[in-house]
Amino acid sequence: MFGTLVQQGLLDLDKPLEQYGVPRNASWNLTGVDYWPTVTARHLLSQAGGYGKVPPGTFYSYDSDEYIQQLSALMRSVAGVSPTEWAQNKFAKPMGLEDMFNYDGYIYDIGDDISTGGGQMMSCGQIARVGQLLVNKGEWLDADDKPFQLIPESYVKQQMAPSFPEANSGYGFLTWLQFKPPKDSKTHCCAPRWAGHRECSADGRHCASCCEARPNSNVEPVTCSLNVTGLSQGNEYRARNPADPANFYLREGGAYVVNSSFGDGLPMEIQESLPDDLAIMQGENGAYAFVVPSRNLTVVTMGMTRPQGSNACWKSYDDAFGVAYVWAMIADSVTPSDSPPLRGAPESNIQDHVAERGPHAAPK
Repeated sequence: MFGTLVQQGLLDLDKPLEQYGVPRNASWNLTGVDYWPTVTARHLLSQAGGYGKVPPGTFYSYDSDEYIQQLSALMRSVAGVSPTEWAQNKFAKPMGLEDMFNYDGYIYDIGDDISTGGGQMMSCGQIARVGQLLVNKGEWLDADDKPFQLIPESYVKQQMAPSFPEANSGYGFLTWLQFKPPKDSKTHCCAPRWAGHRECSADGRHCASCCEARPNSNVEPVTCSLNVTGLSQGNEYRARNPADPANFYLREGGAYVVNSSFGDGLPMEIQESLPDDLAIMQGENGAYAFVVPSRNLTVVTMGMTRPQGSNACWKSYDDAFGVAYVWAMIADSVTPSDSPPLRGAPESNIQDHVAERGPHAAPK
């Protein structure tokens, strides 16, 4: 959608939003430093805005609320009409998704803005169209079945690659990426999981949200790092000592991964089966769109199972596990015939890694 703004010459991803006349609708100066004049669309699309706590682009800072919503205000400024009107007419209708944004205002009480943090009501087939647009390198068919460029091919390449790899090497533009960090990487960020266990330094000044292994399981927890470049909102730490910048946020230490953005804590065989150019669009409760351009492949699962309960990251919302688990179910069906299949039944390969509340059934 924002690629269409770029295609039409309305948006420069690296021009600060303030220079487009976008109103400040979030707190961008929580540490006394005003970062708003430097915030760009690239920062927000990469979920690297920094929460107004650190310079944009330096930390991964996932948000689905007021910070990411600055993108809707940006659309209003550059398009000159309401975000809903522009998104419907210039992106959704050409894609055959006429009702894609019809319910954003009602569901999220945002008037004629669009929910740039997601949450649109879409069918499996509609989601697959968006994935296919990426596979097509931004090309689509018009009403006369003639190909045209809906979003630039260069934008698709940027969406499928990290703009700020030092902050998060596994994230593009609102899209999770398969990424295998160098073997000497110690603080790779990040995987799509939100862990529920807290670890702190000895002096209590630096804390992180981490994974813990299920008691009595034979699986090691996903490694935690207090130095990973991922931030959580950390409101409880700000409330504890708002004058102390060291406690102004906590890090998403449980997002640290060892081998792969998806599937760490699972058998290496499953991790290595994930395509290098795999990109994931994620929804709630295990709704995933797998996009693999090298295979001209888009696969959508509507989920309906909360990805919570992997033994390596117990008591967490763990899409890193959920994505790898679903891939293990479908891999042999979507892998070229000259590639070796996964050995044995997927269930037997990952049985020891699934906790009681994990997603047991194969997707339908």
